[in-house]
Amino acid sequence: MIKIFKTVISLGLVLSLTTSASAEGFWDGQSYFGLSGMLAVARNSDVDSASGNPNPAFVNDAEVTTLVGYGVSAYYGWLFDSNWRAEFELSRRGVNLNRIAGPAGTVSLNGDLALNSFFVNGARDFRGSSFVTPYLGVGVGVAYHELDLKSVNGAAGLPKRSSVTPAFQLMAGVQLEAGEDTDIVVGYRYVNYYRPDYTEFSYDFIDFHNFEIGFKFYPEDW
Repeated sequence: MIKIFKTVISLGLVLSLTTSASAEGFWDGQSYFGLSGMLAVARNSDVDSASGNPNPAFVNDAEVTTLVGYGVSAYYGWLFDSNWRAEFELSRRGVNLNRIAGPAGTVSLNGDLALNSFFVNGARDFRGSSFVTPYLGVGVGVAYHELDLKSVNGAAGLPKRSSVTPAFQLMAGVQLEAGEDTDIVVGYRYVNYYRPDYTEFSYDFIDFHNFEIGFKFYPEDW
């Protein structure tokens, strides 16, 4: 995944340097790219359906909880002079499973869930005379889930499972001008992964609360 992030940043840099002259005649604005790290908190998720489940604890409406995890995102975009912007983003989030609670009681889980996502985002910057610029944004995309449920209450879990789902996100935060070509980004993201199916059980959705800090660069100002 790190190689993918490096590829996105390299591609963004090449595109920004090669298209700045031609883009001037069509779009007013400039390109940018960035990298953010995130604290990812998965909201408790309810099992929507369970068949061939690995343990009697996995039944409809049982609640799965996770521990606080991590996230990282790399993106490339275009900032219009109107302060609207559009971008492509690759991200990865990971959390460790904690426990599941249902009619049979609460049992411990050992395993992890990783999500690799691609988003197309649109956002609005609210620029003023201050070095602080608030923003709001929304994104749509697709996610690839990697579930590794090693054990359920000490008993054998499941072989690795995968799922591909739609993904949606809402973004809000501030950009702090650290220089003519650099912003520090401090923000929050709500991410929803719709109807993941892990074969033996599935959810209606999984949602994540993400708190991020990162850097955004404007190559045209270098």
